[in-house]
Amino acid sequence: MLGIDRFLTPGHGSGGKIRSSLQDFQVEEILPYPFSGTGEWAILKIEKTGVSTLAARQELARLLHTSLQNVGYAGLKDTRAVTRQHFSVPFASLERVKQFSHPGIKILETFRHSRKVKIGKLYGNRFIIVMRECDPEAGLEIFESLKKTGIP
Repeated sequence: MLGIDRFLTPGHGSGGKIRSSLQDFQVEEILPYPFSGTGEWAILKIEKTGVSTLAARQELARLLHTSLQNVGYAGLKDTRAVTRQHFSVPFASLERVKQFSHPGIKILETFRHSRKVKIGKLYGNRFIIVMRECDPEAGLEIFESLKKTGIP
């Protein structure tokens, strides 16, 4: 498994569980620029549930009848999660977006932009992580520690 399985903080831990369901781990991508409103690229803000970035890219290319090279993304997101991220596709394929249907992928918004979304060109990610069945006092102690130190 890739990613962080455990993160240690001072103290005895909370006894809690993370990732009991896909909705317990949510990631939202933050791009570092506003969209221009003009240009040859359509930017799709999508929500994926249990779908990898590369699988979503492949599905977009297939259903929009374009090559994989024409589908841009800024970074890989967790598969075992609900993630919101941006993909770029040629603006000419925007009409096909209206017919896009996939059980694990929802198109939330579309924008027009002068540049393709490129790997590594993102500001960061915002996370929502739900911990279940934890000791509330220990959970608050850990939360306070993480507010000071952050998470790698």
